[in-house]
Amino acid sequence: MTGLASKLTGRNAFLSDIGSLAIHLASNHVSFCDIDDLMNESKRIMSNLDENSPYYVFHNGQECEVSYVIYANSYKCPKCRKHISSWDLAKQTKSFSVPSKICCTSCSNVFGKKDLNCIGKKAVSASLSVGKGRNVNVEISREPIRTRVEDYRVSRRIDLLGMTKFDENREMHIRSALHLQNVYKLRDFYSDVNWFALGSLFNEINAVKNLRTKAALLLAFTNTAWHGSKMRRFNLKGGHRPLTGTLYFPQLYSEGNVFKIFENKIETLVKYFAELKRYGTSSHIQINRTSAVELSLDDNSIDYIYTDPPFGSNIFYADCNFIAEAWLGSPTSIVKEAVVNRSLKTNAGGKTLTTYADLMRSSFLEMNRVLKKGSKLSLVFNSSTGDVWQALMDSLNDAGFEVEDADLLDKVQLSFKGYKAKTSSENVATTDLVIDLKKKPNVQMRAKIKRF
Repeated sequence: MTGLASKLTGRNAFLSDIGSLAIHLASNHVSFCDIDDLMNESKRIMSNLDENSPYYVFHNGQECEVSYVIYANSYKCPKCRKHISSWDLAKQTKSFSVPSKICCTSCSNVFGKKDLNCIGKKAVSASLSVGKGRNVNVEISREPIRTRVEDYRVSRRIDLLGMTKFDENREMHIRSALHLQNVYKLRDFYSDVNWFALGSLFNEINAVKNLRTKAALLLAFTNTAWHGSKMRRFNLKGGHRPLTGTLYFPQLYSEGNVFKIFENKIETLVKYFAELKRYGTSSHIQINRTSAVELSLDDNSIDYIYTDPPFGSNIFYADCNFIAEAWLGSPTSIVKEAVVNRSLKTNAGGKTLTTYADLMRSSFLEMNRVLKKGSKLSLVFNSSTGDVWQALMDSLNDAGFEVEDADLLDKVQLSFKGYKAKTSSENVATTDLVIDLKKKPNVQMRAKIKRF
């Protein structure tokens, strides 16, 4: 993160992004939050929510707290019409994952996943905390669990928030076939239990008066809201989490206790802010939510630029960040996002490679304008598509930049697409390049911003 790097080295920085989540993350990571206030407010909130927590259930005559509930896809066999549970199929494998070829447990006919239509999801197992650090797993089909809360109605404010649209005019809605999951708005990403819990938590956070503490609590909340969705994959080895860089609804999803997830995030933030405090406040970090084609900076005023633009059609950030940004009340407009649409058609607002190149060129022209003579621009980029690379290099050249050096950036942790590339199941570059550029000598550039 450029802002954090500037903070740690005592340098001033101007950060710019069109995404509200990026601004939310940057603002919280470069600004210290009083640890005592954060801990006290989070404890108060958890105390207020405890009485109506939907995560307490009755098991063997005692009340236990749910750690997570596993939901599994149910199918109807095309031959015998009997139900097939992905949970039963997973239990037959060593990795506890649903096989690509599905054998009906009733008639023994074998089908591919695409041959079966999901008829719903069913709770199949729960992990319950029974005290003294012990958890027990309960097969719900054999022993139904009863919760403390029977009414999952939320406030009018949360109801309205849940109506935030995420429809078929989004690239990732088409690419992830979200119509098959009946996902068309924010509410559709959640189970009844987690929507009720997140709504209650969100209302409590918004009642906090100290704005800095509220922002830090919302930082923990937005991550919790992601983990609390139906995209959270069950993992036999633990570490249940959604896939990054996509919107994937797994056949086995883990409905996590969002109150526990939130408390864990607060613990992480407390450690982070304790470390950040050591670096003081000598640097000034200005954060603006604006497109790179319209930087509010003077000509020749910046010593160094570090930028990490979208890699063509690799990740659609406005779509993938929708959950957090919808909760923040400010989803990113896809109009100015520099991407190449593969699924969304141009007559529905999809962007071509030409549109992508125009946006990149306009951004680089603006960077050339604000960058001081003799200063450098470092750009992180990669793509497995030659056309995207050519569009990038042409845009840089047209904007008055030339390559000075390049090196590899090893991010260590691969994305979902990176792992798919490792197994040759998707053509995606797994290692990014850092390209150092400088202004071409004796060239006066004037930004020609194309309006979109």
